[in-house]
Amino acid sequence: MEEPELMDNPQAKKLSEAGRKVGEHLREQVDLLLASPQGDRPRVTDDPQEGDEPQGARGVNEAAQNFSKALMNSYLTIMDYNLKAQQRSMRLNQNFFESVTKDLRNQAESNRTLAQDLAHQAQRQQEAYRKLSEESINAYMNFLNSMFSYYRGS
Repeated sequence: MEEPELMDNPQAKKLSEAGRKVGEHLREQVDLLLASPQGDRPRVTDDPQEGDEPQGARGVNEAAQNFSKALMNSYLTIMDYNLKAQQRSMRLNQNFFESVTKDLRNQAESNRTLAQDLAHQAQRQQEAYRKLSEESINAYMNFLNSMFSYYRGS
């Protein structure tokens, strides 16, 4: 009945244990009430002088017992439903936050990779700019040298 991944969570264990204890306590209380001797319970009689419980009072007592059993079962059903709803909600929240955490880690890894790629591209651009500048300076120097050589030669 317990799901292994949910029961690894200490809060879920406490919640489940608390629900189980409340259910056991309710069952014990109803069992004690139903098992108590007739003398311990107030007797409903049509005639206060009469020592035995009349048939009508016995029917009322049985109806009250049946009602209390039905009420207890209703409460237990509601309690079980609420406990299961809380467990589902806890599992849903846990899955949501695990998913968000995983997505954030993936995004951080993607950002790190992108930053490395951009740094590499910047390095390549700097190298290309350096080579272009070097070639431009060399071409200009060759142009100036050729002009001085022509001037000296004439």
